[in-house]
Amino acid sequence: MIKKKNGWDDLVPYAAFAYNSAIHDSTGFSPFKLLYGREALLPSDLRISPRKLRLMEESENYSEVIKSRFYEMRDLAKRNMEKAARIQIKTYNRKHNPIVFNKGDLVLLNTPMRGLGKRKAFDKNFHGPYEVLMKLNENNYEVEEINENKKKKFRGVVHLKYMKRYFTPKFFVQNEEVENSSESEKEESDSETEKPDPRKLRPRKPLKYSQ
Repeated sequence: MIKKKNGWDDLVPYAAFAYNSAIHDSTGFSPFKLLYGREALLPSDLRISPRKLRLMEESENYSEVIKSRFYEMRDLAKRNMEKAARIQIKTYNRKHNPIVFNKGDLVLLNTPMRGLGKRKAFDKNFHGPYEVLMKLNENNYEVEEINENKKKKFRGVVHLKYMKRYFTPKFFVQNEEVENSSESEKEESDSETEKPDPRKLRPRKPLKYSQ
């Protein structure tokens, strides 16, 4: 546990060692073993497997053994990474639906309107709408702002990940005016100022104390 909030950097070496000594699913090896040709030695190894350490120190051709392991491990790690990449691509394509915009489509943008660090908590995530003018490539589109009140309209190239399709609303909800608002306000004020009738209040019985 960290006693002080500003002491997190003291634990970075331990987190890095845990990451480097753990086996990764994509390669099938730990980064430490791929770099040094053996697993990292933990403090528990000094008690549990001292024989293994002694054999490493007494081995005459230890460097040759490590060198031969490097080629085998790296070839196997390369095949494992290619297999993991194919699985990840297959999983991504299964859930991903390609988004394509045509010329004239209306979109919303998720780009910051304020400066860096000036975004407020209740700012809208998307703003617009904007009209698609041209498709430059698979990921970039040229858009123009639709706002008749503005003299300088935004026009530029936007990446696909910042765009969302805009749907024109079909119905508009308007606030209905309440009739006789003055009468309702008067009734509320009368009910607040009305005092209870003391004759209708039930008198309290005196409390009896046992001696």
